[in-house]
Amino acid sequence: MPEQLVVLHEWLERVCAVTGRVVSHPPDQEWYFQFITAVMEIANNIARYAYPDRSDPNSVELRVRAYHDRIEAQFSDHGITYTAPPPAPQVLEDDDWDIFAIPEGGYGLALVRAAVDHLEYHRTPGGVNHWRLVKQFIT
Repeated sequence: MPEQLVVLHEWLERVCAVTGRVVSHPPDQEWYFQFITAVMEIANNIARYAYPDRSDPNSVELRVRAYHDRIEAQFSDHGITYTAPPPAPQVLEDDDWDIFAIPEGGYGLALVRAAVDHLEYHRTPGGVNHWRLVKQFIT
């Protein structure tokens, strides 16, 4: 699966390059970085948590569509149902915390939410997970 994530990252960079040429006000590099980071984080989470035993991760579908005001990424997969983890630990904004004491996991979805304008998840009665990420173009 790691090699598929590398291919996905390269494909997303090409999608962003094409998008930048066709929209009236192309986003800046930070915008692209945020979008790619968010999509890659969801892809990585699907690979890691929806298919923990590495069973058929090829059943993941990603569609990316650009509109005049936004770009959307939609994932569909047949993996395990997403269950929200406990809230990420809060990092205190004072001098008393140790950066090495901060847990490594639990920040992925917070990162995604900070990088996009809208994130949603639902699972169909037929057992398909759907993730939708929306990032508005800056005008």
